[in-house]
Amino acid sequence: RGSDAGSIGEALRGGRAWLDTRYRFEGAEVRGFLERSWASPARLDGGYETGSYSGFRLFVEGEGVTSVLSDDYNDGTGSRPNQAPVFDPETLEFNQAYLGYRAGDLPLDLLLGRQEVSFDDGRFVGADPWRQNNQSFDALRARYRASDALELDYTYAFKVHRVFSNSSPLGNEDLKSHWLNATYETERYGRLGAFAYLNDFSDLQTLSTNTFGARWAADASLGELGGEDVVGDLQLVYARQSDAYDNPVDVDADYWLARLGAERAGLGVAIAVETLGGSGDAGDSFSTPFASVQDFNGFADQFRATPDGGLVDSRVEVGYDFTLTGWELPSAVRVTYHRFESDAGDLDYGRELDVDFVVDLTDRLAVGARYADFNGDEVFRNAIRASAWLSYSILR
Repeated sequence: RGSDAGSIGEALRGGRAWLDTRYRFEGAEVRGFLERSWASPARLDGGYETGSYSGFRLFVEGEGVTSVLSDDYNDGTGSRPNQAPVFDPETLEFNQAYLGYRAGDLPLDLLLGRQEVSFDDGRFVGADPWRQNNQSFDALRARYRASDALELDYTYAFKVHRVFSNSSPLGNEDLKSHWLNATYETERYGRLGAFAYLNDFSDLQTLSTNTFGARWAADASLGELGGEDVVGDLQLVYARQSDAYDNPVDVDADYWLARLGAERAGLGVAIAVETLGGSGDAGDSFSTPFASVQDFNGFADQFRATPDGGLVDSRVEVGYDFTLTGWELPSAVRVTYHRFESDAGDLDYGRELDVDFVVDLTDRLAVGARYADFNGDEVFRNAIRASAWLSYSILR
């Protein structure tokens, strides 16, 4: 972060600015909605972070989303309810605006104000960055780097600003949430973590829960194959969730993740089983109301909320990082096949195929495409989503 500026003016002039844009065209067809949606939202976000003065710095970021070619879609704010939902409403708002403080050489960062918060992989708390309007929180956050191996993080969040924007009745919610996350890097045993997410909702009280859990992630060399190193990785996560505060529902649910993968020369393969527990009773299932939703349980957006019977996602993941021949452009493709079932009640929810493709044309310009095909069974309806996008860093 560098040393302190000599004056407030020097700190204001000595910061960093950025301006980025992202355009997406997305089509969605979901059985149960009478019409398809064709969305064409463009996002412009920019901001400025000052230099440090007496340990203080200011961070401000705004974002605007507007429809460019087509607004023929259900944006989740109540318009066009007969069409398939694409949660990218038009909006203009602050995404982040916070005051930061760091005292001398003490490895403690304090942040107060509206900010994006993400822990680990974003499974329980994240910015939900796939949608055009990122999720952020009004919060006080303290991050303490106790050593090169140990990091402690505490956040008190008192309001959430969801991807649905200020135009939606679900766009903002008052909270009294305490989040604690600790990670420890070991030389021999990988990365260990423990967390506690205590959520008290003012209005959506059925989501008021306490969640306690732990995670372990490790990788190791598996030798050589054809002259190339093979690296294996393992991830295990467990959490327990119960009702709390004024929640009228009796919640008692578990979360499990077991993932095993291997990578060689840019080609990665993994198998995973992820369980969000549920009993089948109304509201008694493991909820993740602040997750980066599209990073988990399929791109088709069928499981933004956990069904009452819970959700078991058994999946196979294949990814390949490569360079496009002739152009020397870094590229990546990811293919995931999901089988979705209930945790209770022996229900078959369906199957889903996801494909994600990205090409970095320059260090500022990237293009990509994403496709999801969900075939429902017994409970959930078929859904198809397809999108193409372009992002450009105008200033950084």
